[in-house]
Amino acid sequence: ELAILHLNAGRLDAAIRLCTEVEARARRVGDETVMGRTLMYRGRAELLGGQLDAAVDCLHRARATLQRAGNLNAMLILGDLAVAALLAGDDDAAVARAEACDAELGPTSFQGEKPVAHLIRVAVGAERGAPDVEALLAEAEDWLVRPQASVDLAVIADRLAARLRAGGRGALAGRIARLAAAEWATIGEENPLRSSS
Repeated sequence: ELAILHLNAGRLDAAIRLCTEVEARARRVGDETVMGRTLMYRGRAELLGGQLDAAVDCLHRARATLQRAGNLNAMLILGDLAVAALLAGDDDAAVARAEACDAELGPTSFQGEKPVAHLIRVAVGAERGAPDVEALLAEAEDWLVRPQASVDLAVIADRLAARLRAGGRGALAGRIARLAAAEWATIGEENPLRSSS
């Protein structure tokens, strides 16, 4: 839980160090659930810090570990891998992983990952003329009526809004930017990750 606090406060190095320590202890006692969760949060911290290769490796290991443990958090990692693909410039992989995340999570949102997957599909889909963009964005807005205080969501929403704005899609960009602003207001406007997004 302390690692999550570090992550949400933008203290990425501290989050990575703590996750590495906890994962090593969990490995020694064979606790795959704790191992997988700490690998997941370490991967998210690396992702937000721009360490894409390290993040993807960590997230794949986290997903495999959590699947072995039968832990539902394994499904969430598809959303993180979609973000990683998007940041790496691979839109096809990003959309495929976002769609897989939506499919695995089913009809309900889960800790912010489904809104993130939807927003990725909205941004790329708008550029490709996909017919479901409005419906996907409306669903994400419904889920985020109450902000989730998710730094991952805030950062990626800001980046997607900027991408849409640059592509001349100001209305969609404005709606996603409002979602990001609500997250930042809940997280804290002074968060150092806000300037990086």
